[in-house]
Amino acid sequence: MAKFKTQEEYIAQRNAGALLNPRIDSTFKAIFSQSTQESRDSLHSFLKVATELT
Repeated sequence: MAKFKTQEEYIAQRNAGALLNPRIDSTFKAIFSQSTQESRDSLHSFLKVATELT
C-alpha cells in the first residue's frame, strides 16, 4: 500500500476490481522494464492492445 498516496486511493483501486496496477505490480515491472528488445516489443504490444478503442 506504500505506493498509493492515500488509503482511500488504495481501497478505490482494490474495489474497482483492477487485476493489474502497473504502478505497484512488481511482475509487470519485471516483464516490461528490462532493457532488452523482447521487453520493449512486449511493452509496445501490451500498450497497443490496452489503448485500442472497441
